[in-house]
Amino acid sequence: MTRACALRALPEGESGRIMLMTAAFVAFTLGLVIVVVSVTQVHLDRKRLLDLADATALAAADEVVATSVYDGLDGTPASTGGARLDPDDVETAAAAYLAAYAGSSTLTDVRLVEAGTPDGRSARVVLTARTWPAIVSPVTRGWSDGIDLTAVAAARAW
Repeated sequence: MTRACALRALPEGESGRIMLMTAAFVAFTLGLVIVVVSVTQVHLDRKRLLDLADATALAAADEVVATSVYDGLDGTPASTGGARLDPDDVETAAAAYLAAYAGSSTLTDVRLVEAGTPDGRSARVVLTARTWPAIVSPVTRGWSDGIDLTAVAAARAW
């Protein structure tokens, strides 16, 4: 059977439908890939912000008031029974940590919203950042102005 005979064997009105189905499938697949890549980018930026918040809280928790640990210069343990944190020291340490490591992160517009100590023994840090979808297309255009992320972390001073 020749090619001309094969084309004539198709019922009338059936030619061209496979091309339409292929085009629709390709468009759907590209849209799905764009969404998956963009969601993955946002998720990875969220994880980076959480890591940065954890590290910032840990740095802030290291700012223990020396007199709460030691009574004097001879290294004798304090009678108060535990490390204490000063809210101002926590905020200063968190801001200093973010300033020192701001360039090493791929996140943009990272801000320290809150840094303090709710109980005097743990440091609590709230960070925000803005991220954008990896691929801006008609599918992700609704988020092309950015997505705000927030991360909260706490670290305990022992």
